[in-house]
Amino acid sequence: MFKGQKTLAALAVSLLFTAPVYAADEGSGEIHFKGEVIEAPCEIHQDDIDKEVELGQVTTSHINQSHHSDAVAVDLRLVNCDLENSSNGSGGKISKVAVTFDSSAKTTGAD
Repeated sequence: MFKGQKTLAALAVSLLFTAPVYAADEGSGEIHFKGEVIEAPCEIHQDDIDKEVELGQVTTSHINQSHHSDAVAVDLRLVNCDLENSSNGSGGKISKVAVTFDSSAKTTGAD
């Protein structure tokens, strides 16, 4: 065999061994997962997510004296609750919850 034919034969044989390597990449890809792990006992019902609560006008002197405004009742539906670890431990139906919003900001007559 001539030198050129030997080189060509070696090249042809090496191409036979590289074909499976290229085929191994077919059908592969990447999968990306995105999400959050949260610890929440309940979800807020979709219709109650963006709710406005009218508190009216409250003077700073009233807030400074009593440290709170008047209570306002709000209906907020909770769904998909997991309350087995609640304080009563029963995991049964709970009809009312209390929520307090607190602020460390001081009220003054400014603004």
